[in-house]
Amino acid sequence: MLDQHHAAEGVALGLAAEAHRIAEREVGVGVDERPAAVGVGDEVHAPAQVNRVWQIASTEKTTAMGQPTSYMLFPTETPTLMAASESSIAKRAEFATKNLFVTKYDPAERYAAGDFVNQNPGGDGITAFIAGDEPLVGEDVVLWHTFGLTHFPRNEDWPVMPTDYAKFTLKPYNFFERNPTLNVPAPASAHCAAGSSGSDAAAGPAEAPGASGCADGCCG
Repeated sequence: MLDQHHAAEGVALGLAAEAHRIAEREVGVGVDERPAAVGVGDEVHAPAQVNRVWQIASTEKTTAMGQPTSYMLFPTETPTLMAASESSIAKRAEFATKNLFVTKYDPAERYAAGDFVNQNPGGDGITAFIAGDEPLVGEDVVLWHTFGLTHFPRNEDWPVMPTDYAKFTLKPYNFFERNPTLNVPAPASAHCAAGSSGSDAAAGPAEAPGASGCADGCCG
C-alpha cells in the first residue's frame, strides 16, 4: 500500500508514460531508455548520437518506490586515444582507448596506467585489472573514465595558454526520495532580502553605509 505522496507520483508517472507512447506512435519523437549491463572488459564508449550515460545501482538499497538507489555518470563526448594501436603510447595507456572501464574495487589497483609507466612495455594497469574478469554485481566497483581532450594549438594559446575544459558529471539518480534541497533552511540573515532598497533601506543613525540592505552594491 502506498501513501498519498507516492501514489500521486505513481499516477504522474503513468500519465507521462502514456503521453510518451502517443508521441512515439503518432509523431515519431518518443525517446526510450535502453539499459544494458556492463561487464569487465566490455567495449564501452560514449557516442554523442545516443547520449550514453552509465548508471551505478545498488543491489541492496531501494527507495520507497522500489527503485534501486544509484548514481549516473554523464560523460563528455571526447575522442579516445588517437595513437596507433601498435604504438608504445597505446600499449602503455590502454585505459585511454575506451571511455569507461569498470573493475571490482582492489586497494592495490591505484593507477590506470599501472605503478610504473616509463619504459613499460604494456600490459600493466587496466589491462591487468580486467584480466581476471571478476563479477561486478553486488560488489564495490571502480569506474575508470577517460575524458581527456585533444588540443590543437591556436595563436591565443601563446605565450601562455589560458584555459581548456575536460569534465564529467556524477549525479544521484533515484538516490533520494525527492529533491534533497527542499530541506535547506531559509537564510537567517535579512541581508539582500525582499524589501531591501539599497541606500534607502531603513537604518539607524549609528549604522555605517553597507551595514544593512544592499547599500554595498552586492545585489546589483
